[in-house]
Amino acid sequence: MDFRGRTYEVQRCGNCGMGKTMPFPSDEELEELYSASNYRDKDKGKRFIPPMEWLVGLLRNRRLRAIERFIKKGTILDIGCGRGLLLKAARESGWEVYATEHNKDSASHAADILGIDVRSDDIRNAGFESGSFDVISLWHVLEHLQDPQGVIEKCHDLLKPGGLLVIAVPNFASLQAIVSGRHWFHLDVPYHLYHFKLHSLEKLIGRSGFRIKKVSHFSTEYNPYGFLQSMLNMCGISNNFLYNVLRAGRSAPASGGKGYMLNLLLTAVLTPVFIPVSLILSTIESMLSMGGTVQIFSTRETR
Repeated sequence: MDFRGRTYEVQRCGNCGMGKTMPFPSDEELEELYSASNYRDKDKGKRFIPPMEWLVGLLRNRRLRAIERFIKKGTILDIGCGRGLLLKAARESGWEVYATEHNKDSASHAADILGIDVRSDDIRNAGFESGSFDVISLWHVLEHLQDPQGVIEKCHDLLKPGGLLVIAVPNFASLQAIVSGRHWFHLDVPYHLYHFKLHSLEKLIGRSGFRIKKVSHFSTEYNPYGFLQSMLNMCGISNNFLYNVLRAGRSAPASGGKGYMLNLLLTAVLTPVFIPVSLILSTIESMLSMGGTVQIFSTRETR
């Protein structure tokens, strides 16, 4: 896969099947990638056009309800909090909230606008005391980290006994990943450093002192759109074109040119056809335990 003039590939572990992006980006390369990437929110904390923003807020509330099925209230740490929407909902619901984020620019909305305690250091150097939290969440963050095992082990230290660890990642063994190949929306090389299969992630979690309580293969937030965008990518439309159009404050590629108009026309024609197909396929892959993303809820056990 080519990205900004550099070629990357995913190398798979022969034992566990987990993938690793190679060449593995250095700290300097990662800083450069994120400093000008679509992971930054440039329009006063708004990432998408207004209807999508409403939907994103609704789905963040669903995340919180999923957590509260295990623990009703307490102290929550969101690693890689983004704009802080999950923690905003949690605080309004009575939680005490904390966060980490990659850098200060990425954390600005959560810290400056929402007033959340956001630390831009690595979680292992963020200054939190052992046993501080009832819940730690990593929603589509673990695949971005250079040392997933070390972070999970630190989460064990930071959680109270019986505390909940929530991890959501793209599923490298999903039906949509297999069907889409290099066109898979959730592949996202080189931002995704690791590419997890369920059993490889379960091993990481288990040997870090956690007991898995629930695994979910369906995400309303991620899976249907993952299939939709992947199918559009497979049709020859510019990579992730629809996603770019839906983003607020970011121009779609080649906006206004002939290529742009052709992409827009194909997207407008194919999207209504692919939406129901995406919903059906997402349901099927979930039933097959091959969801495009997986969410794992685990509790801290005493070693």
